[in-house]
Amino acid sequence: MEQEGINIISSSYEDDLLNTFDYTGIAVFSEGMRNVGPPGGIWDKLLLQYCAGMRQRPVWAIGEVDYKGHGFDIAETQTVLLIKEKNYENIMYALATGKMYAAMGDANKLTLNSFVVEDTSSDKLAFMGDDIELTGKPRIRIVVTVDKTDKSSAYNKRGFKIDLIRNGSVIKTFDADDSIDIAYDDDYYNPGEKVYYRLAVDTSYLFRGIVTNPVFVTFKEKEIQ
Repeated sequence: MEQEGINIISSSYEDDLLNTFDYTGIAVFSEGMRNVGPPGGIWDKLLLQYCAGMRQRPVWAIGEVDYKGHGFDIAETQTVLLIKEKNYENIMYALATGKMYAAMGDANKLTLNSFVVEDTSSDKLAFMGDDIELTGKPRIRIVVTVDKTDKSSAYNKRGFKIDLIRNGSVIKTFDADDSIDIAYDDDYYNPGEKVYYRLAVDTSYLFRGIVTNPVFVTFKEKEIQ
């Protein structure tokens, strides 16, 4: 006897993100790294829309868990929050303001200790999700540490790369063999423009890496003394 069934076809819908508004965030891991999260992808287009005033607020990136039960590690993908104390209010504030980064796979053995943009002429700092006004070229500080206690970690055998992204384009790639502390002065200054910086750490493979949320920079005219 012939059996009847139902075929379900779901076409890709990432482009709908560009045509919808008032959502807070999107998942960059794991499937999101195909078209949404890579440099110049859909997420960067959304962030550029925000910088151009076409969106009222930015769209933040998180890591999602497509949990499949037995044999699948539910901790494979993480969203790491920048909070001083673990409570409901701080967690919700971090999610609402972009104070977080997404990590997947081997990258769970890496810790992003710091990603800030500095005003070299003052003591001002901007963290993920922040907006800073500068009257000169920005300095980007990056600190990544490697967990060497896990002997099975791939980072005991190989290094990793850190891509610094401005407005959707990789402007600098740093090679690291171990924990690394970077101070990088970006040779860019354009008064009146709003830009953003974000990091992609060890994302050469689809199912691993760290993706940070952006730091926004608004370049201001220098005051004439």
